[in-house]
Amino acid sequence: MSGNNWFSTTDFTIQQLHEYMMNGRIVIDESYQRSPVWKNRQKIELINSITSLFPIGTLVVIEKGKEYRLIDGQQRIIAISDFLNDELPTINKKLFSQLSN
Repeated sequence: MSGNNWFSTTDFTIQQLHEYMMNGRIVIDESYQRSPVWKNRQKIELINSITSLFPIGTLVVIEKGKEYRLIDGQQRIIAISDFLNDELPTINKKLFSQLSN
């Protein structure tokens, strides 16, 4: 639809997503999201996709002031946070903090 301004897109780095999750700027909207269901194997596959530079799909959020309400992408954002919080050993069975730049 030409000329329609009801949505926009924004690119975030993985680091920004993690920071927003940690400081509460991204809030999982439970009215849209089911309970987390991914097992570690699925989370590791996502992290491997990211590190291989494969696309991982779009997160859908509604911006409300300084907050982003996540309405699609909960499983992916939880997997990313788990990895960056050293709760998910993945690449060569190493934690994120054990990886070199």
